[in-house]
Amino acid sequence: MSNVSFSNASHVRFASIATPSPSSYAVKAFPPEGSGPKTSVWVPSKNPKKPFIAWNHLSGSVVHALTVFKDEQNRFFARFLVQNRPAMGNIDTVEAPAGKYGDSDPNETAEDAAGRELTEETGLVAKKVMMLSDDVEGSQHGASIATSPGITNERKAFALILAEKVGGKQALTESEKQQNVRQLDVPLSTILSPRKFKAWLSTMKSTGKLVGVDIPTLRGLLPARAELKRFLTSI
Repeated sequence: MSNVSFSNASHVRFASIATPSPSSYAVKAFPPEGSGPKTSVWVPSKNPKKPFIAWNHLSGSVVHALTVFKDEQNRFFARFLVQNRPAMGNIDTVEAPAGKYGDSDPNETAEDAAGRELTEETGLVAKKVMMLSDDVEGSQHGASIATSPGITNERKAFALILAEKVGGKQALTESEKQQNVRQLDVPLSTILSPRKFKAWLSTMKSTGKLVGVDIPTLRGLLPARAELKRFLTSI
């Protein structure tokens, strides 16, 4: 096997190949031996065009939540996060509140994790949660939607949350603070209208922000208007 070196970060291990040649990609151990309890690791693949694969050591499941709340004038808004992502070349990204589940607590559900992450990242508190995707049952328990199966084993789940502003306390991690996490509230009508949503995407692009794929995915998974209205107005 060709020489492969690893360097450690707080939650991620990055693998670099010493000699970039076709034989460098013939890595048989997957996940790599001695990878330990780190959250994720980049390991060489056999495809020279995609030299690395991101492998999550634990559940590999992430839940994203379209979070809706009412303002003082009883108008519905969706709350997103703007953060500086090093992996994107330190470009600001716009994303829905999200986080992993099934790692520290294998019994934690996507629904529970969505509410937990919401409060940690925004300070809002979940009043109601509707799952927009299903988990896989059995030995492969976890989210059922593949993030980008060509380069990572991560899987995603999606939820809709009706939230309120009282009683929660934001608790950002050190890495989130370093990424300068801010909050962005967008009228729900902008998300629901195809014309307004497309214009909003253009506005984000023109202001130097990348919109995460989780936001249009969440939008596409929303229930029909009548069911959505019932969810948002009935307690």
